[in-house]
Amino acid sequence: MIKDYQTGYYFDKISNRAIRKKQAKNFDDAFYQKYNNLTLDDYAFGEYLKNANTIGCCHFYALLLAKCTPNSILSVGELKTLESSVRDEYLEPFKHSWVEVGNFVLDTTSKQIYNKDYYYKAFKPQVYKKYSQKDLHNEKTFLLHLYWSLKNREFLLENVFKNNFKNKYNIYKNDKEFIKKINSIKNKYDILIDAFDNEDVLEK
Repeated sequence: MIKDYQTGYYFDKISNRAIRKKQAKNFDDAFYQKYNNLTLDDYAFGEYLKNANTIGCCHFYALLLAKCTPNSILSVGELKTLESSVRDEYLEPFKHSWVEVGNFVLDTTSKQIYNKDYYYKAFKPQVYKKYSQKDLHNEKTFLLHLYWSLKNREFLLENVFKNNFKNKYNIYKNDKEFIKKINSIKNKYDILIDAFDNEDVLEK
């Protein structure tokens, strides 16, 4: 089996192959410009995504992209693929999130738009759950996913989260069911940072 540390290498290799085969193209200036008309917490999202180091934070950035993309689906699952240059060797499945729009896949890790059929052939995705853009405009659903996206990524996303999204949680600080779900996520993934100004908010 291909080792965990090799997964990123083969993901990049397959993504580059998709470009060469004209089955994918990179997010370009026109793509980012289109998203500059949309804001998340006063950020021009296109510029934000363009400058972001998205590697290792697929659910966070796919979540934001799906919320900003009409008729999109946020897919949460895992990727597994045969690496044809290594006989009978498969990538270990790895958890991943991506955005689907019609016949295309938008992947924030590679920052590429893929032909959907090619993406599914190359990466053999197994989808655990899908969320429509309408689902993500439910603020509670969005915030729960935003918190979940921090799992084991707090060292990469702490400042982004604290500076731009933290205050939204205060809206629901008295919602016992919402706080219960937040605590469940926090306990399950051992998130190290506290999203709230007042630490007592997360206490059971």
